[in-house]
Amino acid sequence: MMLPSVTAAEITKIKSDLPVEIKEVHDQDWYYASLPKISATEKGKAPLEEADTVKGNPAREMVQLTCADVDSLVQLRQQCQAPC
Repeated sequence: MMLPSVTAAEITKIKSDLPVEIKEVHDQDWYYASLPKISATEKGKAPLEEADTVKGNPAREMVQLTCADVDSLVQLRQQCQAPC
């Protein structure tokens, strides 16, 4: 059984050096559509604030949590090895 692509009479060549253009679509359109809309009367009124500011030291907290996990596993191992 032959596939239709093999039995086709003419092979279509694809030219990759030509740019693809879509009318009425610009590179920035998707970006501008995703931006929040701010009314002209509200622009520049209040100082900008970060939504989620990082407090403390995340790296130190991760190390402390890891050490606490290791300590609890060591204690559990000691309890299992203790003679009953």
